[in-house]
Order: sequence, then structure tokens, then C-alpha cells
Amino acid sequence: MFEKLLSFLRGPADTPPDPGSAAETTAGSIAAASDSPDQAIAFGYKTGWLAIRSEDPSAVAEALGLTDLTPANWQTGLDRAIETDGLIFVTPPLSGWVLAVTGLDLGADSKENLAAVVSRLRTCSKQFGEAQMFGSYRVVDYVAWIRAVDGGIVRAYVAGDGQYFANIGRTTDAERAVGLGDISNLTLDQLVDLMAEENDTTRHYDEEDPARIAGYWSLDPLKIEDDPDRPTGTGLLGTLPTAG
Repeated sequence: MFEKLLSFLRGPADTPPDPGSAAETTAGSIAAASDSPDQAIAFGYKTGWLAIRSEDPSAVAEALGLTDLTPANWQTGLDRAIETDGLIFVTPPLSGWVLAVTGLDLGADSKENLAAVVSRLRTCSKQFGEAQMFGSYRVVDYVAWIRAVDGGIVRAYVAGDGQYFANIGRTTDAERAVGLGDISNLTLDQLVDLMAEENDTTRHYDEEDPARIAGYWSLDPLKIEDDPDRPTGTGLLGTLPTAG
């Protein structure tokens, strides 16, 4: 699914991407970040993020294995991370949570990617007590919400581009609160069949549901700017470790 998404974002290319050029872009994005403190900024569309129960951005960055770390404020940190492949912006703490934001690099859009995300969340939740992952991208109808507590996956739901990648655990109170139907115990094939039913009255999901659910589990990033007294600070911008 993300191959289609990446193609949409990058546009047509006659030649394969140059790894050296990509590295230069990443380095340039990091160098362009500003460390002048600013107020927290809302986000949540066309992006993915982790929510880690912590007050220490440096500890979260270390747990994620980020490299090339540099201080970054909200404006430049979010802009660079969402626009540049391979970058993550680790935010200052908000209400007991540190968020790790990226554009496309936390996708649980295949069995392999889902396994990697689940492994990362298990590890972080063992260290910090709780770790969550969310994603939303309307172009390919992609949504994700995964919650890990003390090393175990409590709930995971991932769907996009007409496919379902995870439905682990029972439908939560948070999902019901935002108006989603109870899909507990349904297999991925059963979810596909349910979506195809002409008389299906179940409300499935939309692009704002990941943020809404995050509001019950941790914090809703779309509502960050609702608080005029939200804190001012800087976070960390860094590079995701590459596989292999």
C-alpha cells in the first residue's frame, strides 16, 4: 500500500532515486531545523506518530535508536519529519506523553511492517509502561491505532486501500465513543466481507478516527492548539535506523 502512497507523494520518476541524494536531503532537512522554542502545533492528517508515556524526549529518541539528533522546535521539527523520508520529530512532553512524529515511516501496512511496528511498541512499552502508534492517510484510506502496555499488545486495528492488516483484541471503549462498530473477534477476511455487504450499517472509520481515539488513550494531536496556554519548548529531530 505505501508503495502507492509514496508514488503519489513523489510523482513520476524516470530514474531510480539516488541514495546519495536522499541522504543529502535528510541531512539538509536536519540542518535546516530551528531550535528556537515555540508553542506546540496541531497535526494528525497524512502522518503517523507514536505516543510514549514519558516526560523525557531524549530517552524516547534513544529507545527508538534515532541517530543524527539535533534540537528542533515544533514548526520545523514537524515540517521536516513529515516532508522527509527517514526523519522523526520527538516532541517535548505534553500531559505526560512524548510523541514521535513522521510522515510515512511508521506504517503497519503489511505483515512485515506490522511485525516491525508491534516489536517496537512492545519494546517501548516494556521500558516506559505504555506505547501507542497511530496513522492516517486519506489518499489510500489508511488508518491505524495500536496500543501496547507493559510489553503486550492490548489493541491493534490497521486498514487501508481496501485491505485489513490487523484486528487484534476487542473493540475498545474509545472506539465505541467515536462511533465505531463492535468488530471484536472478526477475522481480517470477515472484515472484508462485512465492508462489502450492501446492507452493512456499521460505521467503519474515517481519517480523523486515529486522532480521536488517541484523545482517549493519550492525547488528540488535532486538538493541541485548542489550549492557548500550551507549553513552549523544543524537541529532537533524528534519523530512523535503517534495516539490514
